[in-house]
Amino acid sequence: MIRLALAFGSIEFEDKRLSFPEFGALKPTLPLGQV
Repeated sequence: MIRLALAFGSIEFEDKRLSFPEFGALKPTLPLGQV
């Protein structure tokens, strides 16, 4: 939903999608362990 809202509002954003292994490596560095 958020990507649709940003695109509709002509707001630039970086669409970075993570694979499960990438997310597993990144998760410990995130607040509350979530994106």
